[in-house]
Order: sequence, then C-alpha cells, then structure tokens
Amino acid sequence: MNTQNDFKFDPNVFALTTIEKGFESDDTAWQFLRWNPDYREAFHRLRDEKSDADALEAILAHIKAPNPELLACAQDKTCAKRFGIAAWLDPEEERLPALNNPGDSWFFPLMKPLQEDTMIKSQQRGASYETRPGGPWLTVRETPFGYREILRTGPRPPARPPAKKDSHSERMVFTAIDCSVPIDAQLIALEKLVRTHREYWNEGICTTDTPTVVIEPIGWNDVILPSRVENADFWRTVGIDVLGPIKKQIEECRSTLADVHGRLKGDDLILRFGERFPMPKVPGSKNAAPSSNRYLKALLLIAERIPHDAFRANNIDADWPGLAHQIAKELRIVHPERPQWMQAFDEGMSTWHLRRTKNLVMHFYAWLVHAQLSFADEAKKVKEQTAAT
Repeated sequence: MNTQNDFKFDPNVFALTTIEKGFESDDTAWQFLRWNPDYREAFHRLRDEKSDADALEAILAHIKAPNPELLACAQDKTCAKRFGIAAWLDPEEERLPALNNPGDSWFFPLMKPLQEDTMIKSQQRGASYETRPGGPWLTVRETPFGYREILRTGPRPPARPPAKKDSHSERMVFTAIDCSVPIDAQLIALEKLVRTHREYWNEGICTTDTPTVVIEPIGWNDVILPSRVENADFWRTVGIDVLGPIKKQIEECRSTLADVHGRLKGDDLILRFGERFPMPKVPGSKNAAPSSNRYLKALLLIAERIPHDAFRANNIDADWPGLAHQIAKELRIVHPERPQWMQAFDEGMSTWHLRRTKNLVMHFYAWLVHAQLSFADEAKKVKEQTAAT
C-alpha cells in the first residue's frame, strides 16, 4: 500500500533546471503568462481566424526560426495592450522563439516609454514641419519587438566637411515614463532610444560630458499630453541630451523615478517586488532551504498545478478549499521527515503562495519584465551564495 512514507523528499525541489538558468526576464515572464486562462482562451479563439499574409510575414521576419504554426491571427494587435506581448504566441510553447535582433524583446510593448509626438505639438501650435524652425524633427520607428531606424521630418541640416563637427549644443529626446510599475525595463528601452538618436546627431555635432536631464510631471510644456496616458499622476516627462553622458543621465533618471515608484501603497509583493523573491525563512530558526531552491521557481511549479478556473477566483484560498494541500502533495513536500523550512513552506501555501502565484499569472508576470527579474538572475544568486559559504 502506498503512503507518503514511500518516497523521500527532494531537498532541492525548487531548484532551477539547466535550461531555466539561462532564462532572462522575457522567458521568465512567459513561464507565467502562458498559464493565464484569459490569454489561453484568446489565443485559441483567434487561432481559428486566418492570418493576414503581410502581417504574418512582418512578425516572422523578427524570428530566427520562423514557424507560422506557433502564431495566431497576426493582424490582431490586442495582445500588446491586453498582455504586453508582441504577437499571439501558442501558450503550449515552453520557451519564446529566439529573435533576430539581440536588442529586441517579445515584451517590448511593456518596455517602451512613450516617445514625444512632435507632429501633435506642431499641429497644436499651428505650424508644420516644413515651416517650424530648428529641425529636423526625429522619431525612431517602433516595431512590435523593438526600435528601428530614425524617421526624419523637416529641413535637413546644412552640409559640412566630413571631418568637421559643430561645437556641442543640446539635442533633447523626450519620453514619458510610467512610474506605477518598476522602471528598469523602460530605462533600458530609453537608453536604446537615446543611442539611436545619438548616432544621427553625432555625425555633425560634438558630444559633451555635462549631463542635462529634465524630469517633470506629465503635460509639462505640452511635450507629452496627459490624455495619452492613464493615471497621469504616476507618469513623468523625461528628457535626456542624446549628446551628453548617456549612462550618467540614465542613472540620474533611475534615482528620481525610483522615488516616484516608491510612493506606491499596497501589497507586500508590490512594495518588495525588486527583492528577487527570496525563499521564505523559518521564524527563529537557522534551518534555511538549500540555496538551490528559488521562490520564483516554487511559484511556477504551483502555477503549473492550479486549475485554469481557479486563477479567476476572487479568493483562491477560500473558493478552492483543499487546493493548497493537494498541490503540496503533488510537489512531494508533505512528508513526516521533512526539514523545518519545507514544513514552513507547506504551511504558507494557503496563506501566501497560492495568492502570489495567481497574481503572477494574471498580472504580475508583466512586472518581471518591468523590473527585469529572471531565473538567470536567480541562478547567479545561487552561485554567489554558494561561494560565500
């Protein structure tokens, strides 16, 4: 007769696999999004619709090993607004297909800040690009996966000898940053945007070591209109001199914008999201889980075992009684000889872990991208902890 004593518990039950240790934030977020019942239902509904040939070709052009069978309804762009992903990818795919451009991201819709819309500003002021002084006016073309080339409107700068550059004058790029979420990914995208502008301007204008950073409420100087965003109180207009010290300016932005984000009130998972999901500790005990166990992996293992309908429960603990214990048994952490840390984890299943897993699958997977958290980062922490001991 089988009993719970017939097996030995695995002290590394929540350890990352070799493949998972290479997952950056995109692949890590996908591990949770693919279990989202709303995403899964939408994908399977759209899969019955035929993809527009041009839209499908445009998506496949970004993918190293293009396979149209993995995508649904290429012309439907609601995936970006609803789920922050560039295209409708089959949730049965365990890993995101590799992209041709190493700077691209499947979750670019979550990463990109709002670019200044100079056309709107020009029209508001009754001017046109042809007559507005000070051009040319530049915008970087956006694809669903990342930035591309400069789009220029307005007069060309005067020709100059190839070896001669003008002395430095500011060339500001303005965007809007959403501080209601962790800002790390937006700053990565902002740096890419700024460097694209810099390549254009640096051909004829010298750089400088002096930083120029503008951080103002949304709507400042009509650069980004409040009507373009939701919850405008947590957005900031951000300007950077593309010919200035880019890294230094980005870090200045990080410091100021992180303070805005820090004003959020709410669940401990929100306030401490950037702490890399440490394994829960046993109060008053030195009996910690082996460093190979990672809390983010534990939540993924739980997500894989939650029924799809349970993710939609208002209170998953109360609405699905017994689910926490059932999953604990499936994870094989219910054992009379288990260590104290494993018992404490089991006891937290119904009070913490189920709820946090649901939140990650239904919403906070996006924060893994926003905060640039990943299994790869967790693997590095294992090495660091191992070396320290």
